[in-house]
Amino acid sequence: MARRRRKPSFFKALVHDFSNQLEIPPAFYVHFAGEVPWRSLLRTPAGTWNVNVEKVNDGFFFQKGWKEFVHDHGLKLCEFLIFRYAGNSKFDVDVYGRNGCEKEFIMAVSKNDRSLEEGHDNAIHGTQNVDGQGFGSADGTTTSQATCAIKNEVIDVESDTSMDIDEPDTQEDQLNEDSEIGLPRELGSTEHFYSKTQMENPSEALEAAKKFSSKHPFFRAIMRKAYVDKGRLVIPKSFQTCCFGKKRYVRLQDSKRRWIVKCISRRNSSRLSAGWYQFVRDRALKVGDVCVFELIDRNDAVMKVSIFRCNS
Repeated sequence: MARRRRKPSFFKALVHDFSNQLEIPPAFYVHFAGEVPWRSLLRTPAGTWNVNVEKVNDGFFFQKGWKEFVHDHGLKLCEFLIFRYAGNSKFDVDVYGRNGCEKEFIMAVSKNDRSLEEGHDNAIHGTQNVDGQGFGSADGTTTSQATCAIKNEVIDVESDTSMDIDEPDTQEDQLNEDSEIGLPRELGSTEHFYSKTQMENPSEALEAAKKFSSKHPFFRAIMRKAYVDKGRLVIPKSFQTCCFGKKRYVRLQDSKRRWIVKCISRRNSSRLSAGWYQFVRDRALKVGDVCVFELIDRNDAVMKVSIFRCNS
């Protein structure tokens, strides 16, 4: 069996004055087929950035747009980057901190990554999209309809679809929680998991969250101690399969920012992991709060999060 060809890549340590420009290693020029592109698209889990490539003396540097890339990723001295060339002047960039671990990002809600990438492709080929076809609608969603099966039912993912989940994700968590009563709905495709205490005395937060409605698919999650303290959140497997597919990252957003969060999918479960704890801290989530995750952009796996606070 033939081995898959690896993408050409290069490594750059951030030393000296890297904030205004960064040199592409001369030995890497061979991968540009004799012509170094004048503009490149840099892609990370946080989004996409157009960066111009300028010739300085005998070298080529990322320049115009590079300063914004540095700022948006909070790059610091002695961190390092790995650039993987995907062809057509596009680079997938991994960012590593001083501790040697891949960095997690928070970004402002300001970029339409898909539009930026399509515009980049058009510029590379010398064309311009004038009719707007292929772009999302004003709220970031596409106008086409898509359906998927959840619990043997076909659900229009653009319509009002909700799931409630409030279940621990490990045996250890289950031992620490009150006994659970599962109450699957007979109609629709939603599931409710409430403790006895919650059923007898439903919180104001939960009652308020139940009134939430949207044209987009969404699910509700009641914050347990494990979700707030342990840096992970179980999400409905059927929701993940239907709405995210094989995407490794999702984007949580409020009215001002986005948080990039890793999504781990296993055979029977899905969870949000790296990046979730940062969201919990930044939004000051507490046990008993209820979060509604509303999928507003399937293509980029963007979920708007509405928080209903628990007063107790």
